[in-house]
Amino acid sequence: MFHPSAELRFVNAQVGHGVFATRRIPRGTIVWVRCALDIELTPEAVVALGPAYQHIVPHYGYPEANGHWIICWDNGRYLSHSCEPTCLKPGFDLQIALRDIEEGEQFTYDYGALNPDPADEPFRCLCGAPGCRGRVTAEDAERLAPDWDARLAAAFPDVLGVEQPLWPFVRDPAAVEACARGEQPLPSCRLHFRPPAQSRFSSSMP
Repeated sequence: MFHPSAELRFVNAQVGHGVFATRRIPRGTIVWVRCALDIELTPEAVVALGPAYQHIVPHYGYPEANGHWIICWDNGRYLSHSCEPTCLKPGFDLQIALRDIEEGEQFTYDYGALNPDPADEPFRCLCGAPGCRGRVTAEDAERLAPDWDARLAAAFPDVLGVEQPLWPFVRDPAAVEACARGEQPLPSCRLHFRPPAQSRFSSSMP
């Protein structure tokens, strides 16, 4: 479920649609939570959908570490890539704002953290950020994970000090609160990474 103070807007012909803030979103705000309305598909279920769906699922969904595909039911599926993302996901099923997101600014994520398929051609990046990598590859995740974890750890204490309209949908609020208070380490974003050898629609089971 995506933050209620967000709306879908057309960006351009190359990017398509993106998600934009309708008010200022402070750092530490939970901007997305995986909820009961999101669709989860096993690799076998994706294959069973037939050839016509094989490009739709990876376009609108993303694979988790277990190989299951998650397709957001709302604006979350339109989140655009940036090499300087405004939000990221720690080792919880939620995303937080890494910095203040101003009214009218786009919510962005780093697609390198969404398990790109090693068999695919690198994704050409057009984000225009000062630190743009130029392309997104399956190798980005492990290389960039320490920086992502550091940025998440810096912003996470703010989770308890800002308005959180998505809090009722957080699956493990006690653990999230404990991490925000510094009582336990924040789980790494690596918990969501798929094994490198796992292909797009292969099962993670032996």
